[in-house]
Amino acid sequence: MDAALIFLLDSIFTLYTLAVMLRFFLDLAGNKDRFNPITLFLFNISEPVLRPMRLILPRYGTLDMSALVLIYLLNLAYLHLIYLIMGRALFLPALLSYGLVDMALMVANLYTFSLIAQAVLSWINPPYHPATAMLYQLNAPLLNRAHQILPPISGLDLSPILLLILLQFIKILISGYGSAL
Repeated sequence: MDAALIFLLDSIFTLYTLAVMLRFFLDLAGNKDRFNPITLFLFNISEPVLRPMRLILPRYGTLDMSALVLIYLLNLAYLHLIYLIMGRALFLPALLSYGLVDMALMVANLYTFSLIAQAVLSWINPPYHPATAMLYQLNAPLLNRAHQILPPISGLDLSPILLLILLQFIKILISGYGSAL
């Protein structure tokens, strides 16, 4: 019974946190495409929670502090509920640290999967699809910086590989920190 409940909580919290995180990073990347159905969906499911939070935590340019805090609070609530279900105690400093570690790992995983999806889609070159446009908008800031470090060589763009290696390195470092807590 506990495993089923943990699975259900994990699914709900991860999907909603991912939706808020995608909205946060798309806004940070300067996404203004409110006609993209995926972006519109992300906006509609996160706005009811973010709107009251913005009364306390305003935006700073493209940095949506309320979305960032919501992502962190969702991670804290998720971790607390999981530990309660497992019958374990988790002290507040450990919970706060694990929340940051979990959030950082989720960001690294988000970009890892989005870079892989964008690379695969670039090989098959489908007709316009809202997911493709969203992936390009999401990954553009990272890929532009990676192109500065590693420009295309003979027409072959290796910058996604550089980013994937860097993201994996960061995930290993973060996981090591999380296990040391």
